[in-house]
Parts: sequence; C-alpha cells; structure tokens
Amino acid sequence: MSRKKLSRWLAALAATLSLPANADASTLTGPFQAAVERSPEIQALLARMPEQAIKRDAAGALLPGGWSVSISSSSDTLTTQRGEREIDAEAAFPIWLPGERGATALAADQSLLALEADIAKRRLDIARIVRDAYWSVAEAREKLALAERRLGIARTLAADTRRRATAGQAAEVDAHIADAELSDAEAAVAARRSELNEAVIDFNGKTGRKPPPAFSERPMSQNPAHPSLRALSAAVAKAEAERHLVEVIDRDRPEFALTTKTDRGDRDEAYNTQLGARVKIPFAYEAVNAPKRAAADGSIIAARAELIAAERALKSDVDRARAKLDGARRQLSAIEKRHTQLTAAVVLIEKAQQAGQTSLGELIRARVQMFDAANARALARIAVERAQSEINQAQGIEP
Repeated sequence: MSRKKLSRWLAALAATLSLPANADASTLTGPFQAAVERSPEIQALLARMPEQAIKRDAAGALLPGGWSVSISSSSDTLTTQRGEREIDAEAAFPIWLPGERGATALAADQSLLALEADIAKRRLDIARIVRDAYWSVAEAREKLALAERRLGIARTLAADTRRRATAGQAAEVDAHIADAELSDAEAAVAARRSELNEAVIDFNGKTGRKPPPAFSERPMSQNPAHPSLRALSAAVAKAEAERHLVEVIDRDRPEFALTTKTDRGDRDEAYNTQLGARVKIPFAYEAVNAPKRAAADGSIIAARAELIAAERALKSDVDRARAKLDGARRQLSAIEKRHTQLTAAVVLIEKAQQAGQTSLGELIRARVQMFDAANARALARIAVERAQSEINQAQGIEP
C-alpha cells in the first residue's frame, strides 16, 4: 500500500469512526464528538491501524521476507602461490510455509477489527465521562436557580420588613431576622455559583465545548453490537487467529538458492564456472513450538472468559440502571408531594404572619423548608433524567 493511498484510507476510516452510533443526534452529540477527537487513546489506536493494513497487504507479496546474496572468495596467494582461485556466489530466497499467507492475512484482519472494536469501546467510555460531566452541570444549574429565587424573595422580605420597622409596624428584631435571612441567601448563591463555574470548567476541560443549555434522552432499545462485547469478541477472534498462525509457522521458512562457482587450479588453467541450486528445508522442533501453542491457547481461554463475564456484567448493568430509574421516579413522586404540601403551608403561614398570629422567624423557617423541598425536587427530576441516560449508557448507546 502506497503512503498516499494509506493516508486516504486512514482519513476515511477516522471519519467513519467519528460518526455517532445512533442516528438521533442530541444536544450532547457535539461535545461528545469533540471529546472523542481530543482523546489521545483513540488517536493512538488510529495510529496503529496502518500497521495492520500493511501486514495484510504484505501477505500477498511474492516472498515472505527479503532475499539475500552471499559471496565468498579463496586463493593460494599466502600459501603455494600457484594461482589457484575460487569464487562462490549465492542468491537465497525465502519461501512461504504452507498456509502461512492465509494465516498471516487472517491475523492482520482480526487485529484490524480488534482495533476498530477497541475504538468503539473507548468511544463509549468517553460517552460516560461526557454524560457525567453534563449532569454535574445540570445539578449545579438547578441549585443556583433555586438559590437565586430564594435570594430574590429574601431581598423583598428584608426591604419590606425594614420599611415596616421604620414605620413602627414591625419589631426591630424582625428586621434583623430578615437581614440575616438575606445574608444567608446571598452566601448560598455565591456557593452555588462557584459550584456551577467548577462544573462548567470541568465539562469544557473534557470536551473543549460549553455545556448545552439542555439535554434529555429517553431509554432506547438495546444496541445489538454493544461496543464492550464487540471489543471482547474481537479479542477472542484475534487470539484464535494468532493461535492458527502459531500452528502454521512451526518452523523456519524453507529457502531456495541459486549458486555459482568459478575456479581454476593454477594460473595456467582457464576459469571454470558451474551453476547450481540449493534448497533448505527446516523441520519443526516441539521443544520450541509447544510453549508457543500453550501461550496462544492461554490467550484464547482468557479472552473467552472475559467475554462471558462481560456478557453477564452488562445484563446486570442494564437491570441495575432500570431499577435505579424506577426508584428515582418513585422518589420524585414523593418529593413533589412534599413540596406541594410545604408550599401550601407557607401560604397559610404568610397570612398568619401578616395578621400577627405568628412570628417572622416561623415564616422564614417555613420558607427555608420549602426551598429545601424545591431543591430536592429539582435534583430528583435530574436524577430521573440521569437514570434514563445511564440506561442508554449501559446498553452501549452513544449520546
């Protein structure tokens, strides 16, 4: 394969591998693809692919290795000085072992497929990282929005209470309590804003992009070619191909050589030239081959065991993700009821406080409870969205 052809092939392959696995692009697809392009692991895997492609092409070569030329010369210059001369030359050519071409091509093909499967698996690993980073941002956004809402109400309450205290319609202690609530709300906003900034920086560091304003995905059907299983299946096929290659290449390659010999007995004789051929036929040696076969068999057994374990683990991961989604939905339902109940209680306490039947401190405590419930409700909603996302992740579906 020429360098120009190889470059075009690699560019086309990289473009193909950068396409999303599912056709329904979401708002997280762009950052995900950006993270894939930035991944040094994927770049390293892509860089190894031309090697296997070249090995596959090499299996079609005329010779399995380079040929060699050897020349030797002898004379009686330092001994009898009769003018005796002899020059030997040989051109040796290695020969493919029976079945070596096919076994070499198969091993290269399986190595190439294994690299492609490893890239798909790494893409899924990156998908998990990007999803987790986004949900951290989403949680921080919700917390900040609720803190800012609490701050707005606290400012209104503090201003109103200070005005009433100045007019003699409220106690000075109520004004201080309202000011304290305002300070607490300001501190909460500062903390939540810092958390959001950190989450956004983390997302940008992983993807090179800003987090999308919104993202939601619904559980999709199981990916029939789960990247993790595909990678392990490819590893099994690769180990089997390498075992077959070990079986085929069980000795040194045969060698065919053309020889020529030119000599004379003394300086009065004419040179005599002879042409010939030589064939070298090596034999297998069990003491060398047995350890190689044992190592290859061990690789196959290990790869198959990992595949079986991964199949069981992935089924468990999907079941666990579905159970988590069910639990998150139940929790959200209960939290929404609590929030509704606390909201109704705050309305009643506000009326009672305005009528002088309860203290301002009681109203503030009730509002804090209501905001805590609102915060829990927002996080529970995100937990449901996140659980749905985790189901797709477990099923091998990219965002």
